[in-house]
Amino acid sequence: MGQLLKQVMDKRRISSASLARQMNKNRSGVYNYDKRASLQVRIVWQLSRVLKHNFFADLAARLPADYATNLPAGASAMDQIAQLQAENRDLKLQLDLLKDLLRK
Repeated sequence: MGQLLKQVMDKRRISSASLARQMNKNRSGVYNYDKRASLQVRIVWQLSRVLKHNFFADLAARLPADYATNLPAGASAMDQIAQLQAENRDLKLQLDLLKDLLRK
């Protein structure tokens, strides 16, 4: 869990002090969140809300696809569509870059 948090914080360039302010917590309490192997669900929920990042989806993605959930039918298909659309955008950018390189 700490690694997931660290990745999001690094990507968004958010310090522990800034995160603590956003969570209305003491900096010393938040300082080691990114070094912990696990965090309480309440803290993960709060981090998700403050950072606007779905850590629960990140964790769920690490589980086997055949695990049961209480999600409505089609919810995972919508997530998969969004992921494929993002991948498609990335591939189009790479293709355009390759085309530009071949022209030169």
